[in-house]
Amino acid sequence: MYQPILNLAALDANQRADLVRASALFDEQWYRAQYPAIEYHQDGNPDPAYHYANYGYRECLPSVLFDGISYLQDHELSDTNPLLHCLVSGTASQNYRCNGALEQALAKKALGLELFTCERLLLAEHCLKPSHADIDLTQRPSSLKLQLYVKAALHPSKVPQSDLAEYLSARGVNPEFITKPQATYPIAELAPFTAAGASTNAAEQLNWDQLPQSLRVCLSALPLQQFIVPNRASHQAHEVVSFALEAEQKILNAQLSAPLHPDYQEPRRVLIYGADDPIVQAMVAAIKHKSSLALHQLEFWCAHGQVLCLLSHQGPATTVFDAAGKLLPYAVGLDHNGPRPVNTNHEISARFEELRTAALQAAGDAEFMAVTFLVIPGANVHVISQLSTLPHGGAFTFTQGFGLKLAQKAHLTL
Repeated sequence: MYQPILNLAALDANQRADLVRASALFDEQWYRAQYPAIEYHQDGNPDPAYHYANYGYRECLPSVLFDGISYLQDHELSDTNPLLHCLVSGTASQNYRCNGALEQALAKKALGLELFTCERLLLAEHCLKPSHADIDLTQRPSSLKLQLYVKAALHPSKVPQSDLAEYLSARGVNPEFITKPQATYPIAELAPFTAAGASTNAAEQLNWDQLPQSLRVCLSALPLQQFIVPNRASHQAHEVVSFALEAEQKILNAQLSAPLHPDYQEPRRVLIYGADDPIVQAMVAAIKHKSSLALHQLEFWCAHGQVLCLLSHQGPATTVFDAAGKLLPYAVGLDHNGPRPVNTNHEISARFEELRTAALQAAGDAEFMAVTFLVIPGANVHVISQLSTLPHGGAFTFTQGFGLKLAQKAHLTL
């Protein structure tokens, strides 16, 4: 029935360990935590993969992703390493996730407890199943889009948006591209404003009357979900809250319908920028002079110290450029009408090289990072607004050829 691609009997102990170690079904940290006494094994080798490959398989599990006992029973095997047999025979592993592991991972996530890599992968697989019924995330995804989703799940961004200014300053990014919010509020603290009788405590937390006359309000997880307040009035506090709650609901809806929502949740906070914010200054000047200044995004995709491509978002249209600023016709946008070709040619910024350098400074040597600038071209204003491990909320896909080229350039390690 099975035609193994390798002969298990011909493998020595170290080769068996190498196979185990390379498999996503084996989680070294989980194994150490589950079986802390393995370092005292008789051969003196403390390596978890070596232990499981040669001894531990008789009584231990490699992770929550693989129930070896059930596997042996189903295949009528004895004294055989079930994980190695599964790997070399090419058997699909989806049917051998451990009972109760998903529920436990969901509970840990809800309680804010740290998850092992195998648990995050289990959650990722669970969330992808409705739209990708045959996906097995313990195998390397072939498309760049799925690779980025898995990357976001296994290695979520460590940069809270409210601390973005400090992070960028520490990386030596040009101060011109950095703005710091004057105030940051969790949405839950603003919610009482929506009630008929606004909470006095919530009003005091917002300190609306103490904010500058001109300001910018946005939600950290959605850079373009924002508005400019050129002349603050007391009643606008309610508008801020309504805006924040509406934007939060959009994020929640997107996460509930998108892959990997359990592990891709940026801090949902209202950020308020003061009158010294260059975006505020430029927009207020435009309002005073009754001129039109379009606000849009430039999103650099960076990996291992290089730029993969640049996405220019303006309104509903997006244009894709390569690392040198050459127009590429490969993107497909996703909106409420479904997939659509993206072929609107935005002019590339005259400061492309400078922004490219700043994006690389912000991304560092990360395996993947999307660096987003807010831009007002007419005012020559460019501000870094967001860093993310999942570009544009995962709302774009590409032709397979282009996606594979980007994946090869990125050298993503899942």
